Amino acid sequence: MCNKYIKFDMFIKEAKKLGADYIATGHYAQIKDGILLRAVDRNKDQTYFLSQLSHKQLENVLFPIGHLDKPTVREIAKKNNLITASKKKILQEFALLEKEIFLNF
Repeated sequence: MCNKYIKFDMFIKEAKKLGADYIATGHYAQIKDGILLRAVDRNKDQTYFLSQLSHKQLENVLFPIGHLDKPTVREIAKKNNLITASKKKILQEFALLEKEIFLNF
């Protein structure tokens, strides 16, 4: 719900207001000739979610990592000193904290 209406609706509208022709996301998917295709890394593929979006919502979206597997993406991030190279541990810790808060609610 959040991605469908915020990232792929409001975000695209705001990007267009700023003069952008496209937005790029880190979703694992591919688009070829307007057709949504699975990512190369089937373990990270996100087309199950993206298939809920309309053609209009996807027509100006790029998925620059859809042709890569996760280890390659991490290696590229590491070589470029991007914080996302070590993000997995942080996300796992956040997920555990979120789960603990939910269970204690």
